[in-house]
Amino acid sequence: MIVVSGFLLGLSGVRRLTKRERELLELQKLMQRLKTGIQFSARPLPELILENRDLSVCKNAAQEEGMENDPHGALEKVSASLFPEQKDFQLCRGFLTGLGTSDIEGQIEHITLYSALLEENLREARTEREQKGRLYLALGLFGGITICLILL
Repeated sequence: MIVVSGFLLGLSGVRRLTKRERELLELQKLMQRLKTGIQFSARPLPELILENRDLSVCKNAAQEEGMENDPHGALEKVSASLFPEQKDFQLCRGFLTGLGTSDIEGQIEHITLYSALLEENLREARTEREQKGRLYLALGLFGGITICLILL
């Protein structure tokens, strides 16, 4: 039972790394959809958020009170809970701050800039998941085995 507990502890670390990568991929999808929505339809941000409710950021933001009046505030509030890593949260916050504050071309350039910045975070998250994921599983398993041997 102790060995399985150690393994599950390692598995929870892997799950956290996988969640980070998944959330960054969703942010990347959101950036692409917003870029397309702004470029071709010029709809306001609240409409674009409601249209993309299949993404967790928009789904949670759409449920926030006052989203229609302050979509930036709703998105920022949600992003704080979705991106526990400070580096990812700061990137998302910077992206959301400049969103919808300029003309269409300025917004497209803003999204393009933050898409490039997001690529670095996404690459880092993938590398961490691949490298640290195996390490977390091994440490959890061997930690459980070590505790069993000590107790014997």
